[in-house]
Amino acid sequence: FGSIIKIDGSSIVVKGKDDVEKMALVSEKTTIAARRESLKVGDLKVDDQIVIIGSSNEQGQIEAKLIRLFR
Repeated sequence: FGSIIKIDGSSIVVKGKDDVEKMALVSEKTTIAARRESLKVGDLKVDDQIVIIGSSNEQGQIEAKLIRLFR
């Protein structure tokens, strides 16, 4: 859970608890949702509050399966 601080193509950097930054990788299989609507990476903005569900890869990045946007 955190706030988006950077969006770069198919990656999102999120600042979470204790100011820890994590990078999430978004693919065509990633579901992005807000309330009951489906979104795309282009709909996300810096400072949006999101929750990312996925798994970590060898580089410590999160391979996002679901991104939930809170507006």
